[in-house]
Amino acid sequence: MKTRNSLCIENFERRWQRLISNYPAAQSYLQNKLYPIRFSWAHCYTQVRFIAGVTTTQRAESKNNVLKLDDLHTFSLVQLTHQINVRIEEEKRYTDLKMRKIEIL
Repeated sequence: MKTRNSLCIENFERRWQRLISNYPAAQSYLQNKLYPIRFSWAHCYTQVRFIAGVTTTQRAESKNNVLKLDDLHTFSLVQLTHQINVRIEEEKRYTDLKMRKIEIL
């Protein structure tokens, strides 16, 4: 599920190519069925695309916990937006560092 949870498109594409090479028997299905609809299931695409707020309960609860949104009613919209953007940037930096470490190994 690492491919699906990639935060940026570059990491998703790199992981997608690795997935294809690791599972050649599934290549046709992955390329012809799954890849064309990646905008509906890959996190790096759904976070920048309007999906009417639809998300899994697990992901929503995880985000709320990480962002410490228990006091949401005290946040202004500007504060909330800032907090979310800060967290997204932190996740992108972490993912980039993690990918560099994997590539070195």
